[in-house]
Amino acid sequence: MDRWAPVWKSALMPMLILILLGSALALLPAAGGRSWSWPRVEPSPPPKPPITPNPKIESSLLEQAQMVLSASAEVAVAKKPLRVVLKLARPLNPGLLAELAARGVTVEARADKLMLIRALLPPAGLAEVAALPEISFIRRPYRPLAIGTQVQESLGPIGAVLLHAHKFKGQGVRVAVIDVGFADLSWAISRGVLPREALADATDYTGEGLETGTNHGTAVAELVHAVAPEALLYLKKIGDEVDLANAVDDSLRQGIKIIVHSVGWFNTNFTDGRGIVCQLADRAERAGILWVNAAGNHAQQHWTGPFRDLDSDGWVEFQGSQEELKVRAGFGELQLFLTWDDWPHTCQDYDLFLYDPQGNLVASSQNYQTCSEPPTEELYYLPLQAVAPGVYYIRVLARNRLKPVALKIFSANARLEPAVPQGSLPAPADARGVLAVGAIPIGLWETGPTAAYSSQGPTSDGRIKPDLVAPDNVRTATEVGFLHRFQGTSAAAPQVAGAAALILSQHSEWTAAEVREALETTAVDMGPPGKDNIYGAGRLSLSLGRPRAVREITSPIRPGDQAVQGDSPLVTIRLVMPPSHFGGLVFQERIPPGFRLIPVENAGAEFDPERLIWSWPIVEPGSGRTISYKLIIPPDQPPGSYRLGGRLNGEAVEGEAEFRVIPPMTVAEAVAHWDAEEELIDLKLCDRIERAQLEQAISWWLAGSEVPATGGKAISSDELERLIAYHLTGTPVGSLLPSLPAWGAALARRIVTPKGDGSLVVRVEIEAHSRIYGLRLSEDWPSGWEIEPLDHADVIFNGSEIEWLWSRIIEPGEVLSIRYLARPPTPTGPEVEIRGIISSALPRFNYSISGLGRAELKLEIPDPKPRPQIGAVRVILRGKALEFRVEGDGIEALRLRLFDLSGLKIYDSGWVRGQILSLTPGSGEIPANGVYLYLLSGRGTGGEELKKSGKVAILR
Repeated sequence: MDRWAPVWKSALMPMLILILLGSALALLPAAGGRSWSWPRVEPSPPPKPPITPNPKIESSLLEQAQMVLSASAEVAVAKKPLRVVLKLARPLNPGLLAELAARGVTVEARADKLMLIRALLPPAGLAEVAALPEISFIRRPYRPLAIGTQVQESLGPIGAVLLHAHKFKGQGVRVAVIDVGFADLSWAISRGVLPREALADATDYTGEGLETGTNHGTAVAELVHAVAPEALLYLKKIGDEVDLANAVDDSLRQGIKIIVHSVGWFNTNFTDGRGIVCQLADRAERAGILWVNAAGNHAQQHWTGPFRDLDSDGWVEFQGSQEELKVRAGFGELQLFLTWDDWPHTCQDYDLFLYDPQGNLVASSQNYQTCSEPPTEELYYLPLQAVAPGVYYIRVLARNRLKPVALKIFSANARLEPAVPQGSLPAPADARGVLAVGAIPIGLWETGPTAAYSSQGPTSDGRIKPDLVAPDNVRTATEVGFLHRFQGTSAAAPQVAGAAALILSQHSEWTAAEVREALETTAVDMGPPGKDNIYGAGRLSLSLGRPRAVREITSPIRPGDQAVQGDSPLVTIRLVMPPSHFGGLVFQERIPPGFRLIPVENAGAEFDPERLIWSWPIVEPGSGRTISYKLIIPPDQPPGSYRLGGRLNGEAVEGEAEFRVIPPMTVAEAVAHWDAEEELIDLKLCDRIERAQLEQAISWWLAGSEVPATGGKAISSDELERLIAYHLTGTPVGSLLPSLPAWGAALARRIVTPKGDGSLVVRVEIEAHSRIYGLRLSEDWPSGWEIEPLDHADVIFNGSEIEWLWSRIIEPGEVLSIRYLARPPTPTGPEVEIRGIISSALPRFNYSISGLGRAELKLEIPDPKPRPQIGAVRVILRGKALEFRVEGDGIEALRLRLFDLSGLKIYDSGWVRGQILSLTPGSGEIPANGVYLYLLSGRGTGGEELKKSGKVAILR
């Protein structure tokens, strides 16, 4: 098998090199090896490098700059600029570019959405650039490397020939191959391996030349073309995460439907689907692109486990009392990655060391971690001569350990012993929006097992990966007659991407989610029943001969196999008729005794509510149906494990079936564990309330919505006050808030100015006498009065309760002020009584508002003349239009204004005749889903103007 040499470019290239940066590798397997023995080594902890840490500079980069400036490297190195990534503290402004240029910095590329800049920076100016307030952190770029051999096709095993025979060849489907090199592309075009008409575009984001370096991307593109010969290929060469961001942005603009990325990135997260690379993949998925990624070749090149140091000498124990990991080196380099579960910034300091077969220290990675740096170490060992085959030893030293953490080590190209295959996925295969593909050798395609090196799940947050497996070690005959085999998940992923293109050419209207569903549900299940962490949903198949059903349970809690008493998780069942079959589908669900279900989507089926049966008399070949229902859990259901059991055409349903019922959470616990980005409860989050979580709680409070996982509880105003205090003080929920004196904390007064039409202008002023952590103002008016806020900057208004809320710290001496208009009902009496209070959870107080009778205000109000009035306001969704209907007499025209919850006006209809006002889609009139304040004005026949305000939740 031919080996493809890795390409490495750096500003510092001594013959003995130590490089500390996150990297990506093309996913092809490392060479195998025999068993070995190793000597016992007992080294003393080496000292840290003699540098002064800078919290805004990666310490390995700082060390490299000092080596260049002092010319202390073993091999003389020109004092060239350093290639770095600048992480910005705020969105880019043109002034920063001018300041960088003035300091000799050359900007090479930008990823503005990620606030990243790749630049060439003079070593002497490193600290000066880091001192700029716009710069958050400076580090080395994440760099992809490529290894492997060339590839072509394997159509028969996956069923592509069947779809080709039906004229489905990927026609019109745009596929982006994002890879690290496209060497030999011209050769492939000239030999017809990659026809010129199949290549729609080719872009080099690195500036080094499209065909420089490895031909790994060319090989991946060949295999996509072999499976989907009429798909349009867009080749994109990248060299770091800035390039990847720009390649994704271009893919969105170019209408790409599928991205195939046979590359893995290390030290960018803890295999939990987070981090910059997974963020880019998930963004593409949310935009409608199917992202297909190699799962990785690291089942034998990965170790993970909790920190252990039973003898308290600082060295990590990997197995029993063993303080070394053995690594079998072949000819070439060794590249090792260490990370620990304390992202994105850590105060805990671990260092990585490599010893040769004689026990001599040959390389180390000793980054400083001082609470602003990521939890990563990496070393790349390339000695004067190629590494002779032999056993090397990895050690990890805990310099500063503050809490228990799990550790993770990847070897880029050499096996570890002991190895841990579970969780061996490099990013972005662990991302939620990515279809991760493992590998089965083509000679074992029907029976398995997977290739020994094929990476396995789960992710560190408990999700199943990979999602699918496809063949590797596939064969091709080149134009000169040589036979080549392409090994690894790098070869498996492009076959799945090609298969997805075939499906899209058959069903051009399908979304990326529907294509992914079809690929997974038509896969041949292997290993344990259902989706698992070795085979995923099974081996890729485009000609499966039986209908399949896969169930998914969506709970607002992560891990997702839990639901609370009284909750109603959503259950979705996806049913697929294979391309080779035509007929009917009958699905019957079985739920635990005492539970109920309420159908949400029946997908055109005849539904029998007594027997819980959905049936379709005729389903076309390759078609699918998706049904869903709410599973109603009784409030008194005993906690424990329960199971669903359904069958499709007599066959058992695959996917999720078991779940646990747990007691409801408190409102404060649910808010503290709310993941605003994923919109669910994450039990792994800490018990402190962040700003995004507080904003979600305020949204629930305004809408009167139930809080997930609480058994139907809503947030009361008093509860919201406590949540604000928890957030502003950083106190964990459930703990006691700090004790602060409440006497005289604030004073409020009300000023009322009558208007000629019987309405009142009310102003409330609140003066803080001590520091207050959040404040609420409540006004209590008699029934029938209409309240319209006039100005309420920096405050949230709840019209249904007539309350104003400040969710920030109010300093002593600060004066808060709000104004509102109060309109009386018709008819009204000669006087009105108003009561109001101001309150806070920290310090804890509840004061009445003074002024004009202190807690009670009595005003003489003249009887207004009879006039038109606005009665009930109804908001109706009619088709795709949104209608506001007004009941009342004497109204000849309406005007609607919508405000967001901060009081910013986002829509004004102007005056429209009649008592119905309609907002139509496609015109930009209907805002995004959310909760809004509305102000509806009505004009009477005599020119009178009436107003009514309220709150509307738009969901569509």
